[in-house]
Amino acid sequence: MSHEREEGNQKKKVMIGRMTVILVLVLTILVIGIVIKNISSNGNGKIDSNTQAKNNGEEDDEPKEMSEIEKVFLDRNGEKLESLPILMYHFFYDANAGETGRNSNWMEISDFEEQMKYLSENNYYYPSWDEVFRFVNGDMDLPSKSIVVTIDDGSESFFRLAIPILEKYNVSATSFIVTSWFTTEIINEHTSDILIFRSHSHDMHRPGSDGQGAFLTMTYDEAYNDLETSKNMVGSSDIFCYPFGHTNDFTFQMLTETGYKLAVTTKPGRVSPGQEPLLLTRVRMSQGEPLSRFIEKVK
Repeated sequence: MSHEREEGNQKKKVMIGRMTVILVLVLTILVIGIVIKNISSNGNGKIDSNTQAKNNGEEDDEPKEMSEIEKVFLDRNGEKLESLPILMYHFFYDANAGETGRNSNWMEISDFEEQMKYLSENNYYYPSWDEVFRFVNGDMDLPSKSIVVTIDDGSESFFRLAIPILEKYNVSATSFIVTSWFTTEIINEHTSDILIFRSHSHDMHRPGSDGQGAFLTMTYDEAYNDLETSKNMVGSSDIFCYPFGHTNDFTFQMLTETGYKLAVTTKPGRVSPGQEPLLLTRVRMSQGEPLSRFIEKVK
């Protein structure tokens, strides 16, 4: 009896030994297969470091494409802007067609073309309003030769004369429009990669009860509804243009409550970091100024 038990134990030991050998062989074959796969994928007899990184859960460290502003900084050798000119235009006329400007706010179209040509040929950079906001708040630098072109009111002469010039020289601009004078179809039709429309109010471009801009003496509900309507029509609250440039504590409060980040006035000057974002100054462009004067303003 004891002899039979001893013989059974011996058979079990032999079986366990054989299974262990088989398991070791299988694991060895698997390891060899992985090594051969890595060597063949690398093509030079070395394990691919990218494969190693992926196996460790790491992403490929591919070089990122430079942004537009990074390319401009590189072109400018890192030179930074100290203050930003926001140009302010209004109306245009064509002297060759017998037209005349009514006052200094009217720009002869050949003068405007000469100015836009200068900006284009000298590789000026046109920052977005978000970039202007971050510049004013001291959160980012702008490259030298940065500029913003704005045109107020959206007159017929702007659409007929100025837009073709902007397109010809690929100059980016913002048109501040009184949205009650337009439809969303017109706004969408003319919006492009170089031209955007922003609010000059919905119906505030008229005298108020004190003879100044209506915004100053509106009720809370009137002002709130006007700003919301205009904002929805242009599709943004990143920038507002005060009608007639008139401001007070009430206008400041209303822009804040309706979510505007920036606002431009008609007060003269360039924009520097630390300036109040809702009271940005601009550089007025006037009729009859020679190109040399324009160059002085934008340098």
